[in-house]
Amino acid sequence: MNRPDLIGCDAALARVERMLSADRLPHAVVIEGPEGSGRRTLARFLAKAAACTGEQRPCGECEACRQENNPDVFELIEEKSVIPVDAVRALRAQAQEKPVCSAGRAFLIPDAQRMNPQAQNALLKVLEEPPAGAVFLLTCEYARQLLDTVISRAVVLSLTPPDRQRAVEAVLRRRPDLTPAAVDAAFAGTVGRTLARLEGEDGYDALAGEAASLLGGEEWKLHRLLRPLEKDRAAQKGLARAMGALFHDALALSMGAPRETDGLPRLLAGRWAPAQLLALAEICDAAVQDAERNLGGGLFVTLFAARLFRAVA
Repeated sequence: MNRPDLIGCDAALARVERMLSADRLPHAVVIEGPEGSGRRTLARFLAKAAACTGEQRPCGECEACRQENNPDVFELIEEKSVIPVDAVRALRAQAQEKPVCSAGRAFLIPDAQRMNPQAQNALLKVLEEPPAGAVFLLTCEYARQLLDTVISRAVVLSLTPPDRQRAVEAVLRRRPDLTPAAVDAAFAGTVGRTLARLEGEDGYDALAGEAASLLGGEEWKLHRLLRPLEKDRAAQKGLARAMGALFHDALALSMGAPRETDGLPRLLAGRWAPAQLLALAEICDAAVQDAERNLGGGLFVTLFAARLFRAVA
């Protein structure tokens, strides 16, 4: 089976290749990286490898690989902004069951930073004594968003965004209908985020910048700016994503990571401490979940503004 095409993540992919060649897939893997870097793509690839019954995993030919909805591959879908302890306990109970048609069972937890401390401690119990053949795959922006005890029992794979030229080339391979100039103009740091912007899912950059610049001032001004979004669920989600991208870029800059971004992210990196930027990014990620579960429009705006201001107070 073809390996995932994750541009710029050569070190992580080489490590995965060594794991699979040695037939030593860890029982727990944390995949960290910015939005659009391919962390879920890699998690699903490793899930196939865990389930595969072939010799070179994932082979792409065995029954486990061919099944579109393999009963031995479970992905935790939680609509709430926080993954509660009960959801993790249910997953933990499933992990004790035997595989139906696969060599092992895989359990994916996307955006694992949404687990509250109780949920993470519940997961820790199964990571300390993992059932034979069970693999737990957690994705997040930064591994340090998880408890140290969880991280210590997992292998951490870090996905880094490619340089601008390689990202543009990767997008053009997926969208040959576009010109290099159009892709370059839409560049958003990662292949996934650039594709989202080109596909019309990311049109809130200006509004996000205006909203971010109001933080630290008067909260009512942010309320006034966001009020038109009260009845527009898609706009709420788009704004939260765009603001989250701003804070994630600012956090990366503040931590010394090389990023081809300037302007407002750099100003934010100089204004807020890394802990505050991380809190702001997490609030925006949670707001995306709130918009997806259709939190009341007025309540969405009120909570979003209040949480942002509380983070920088």
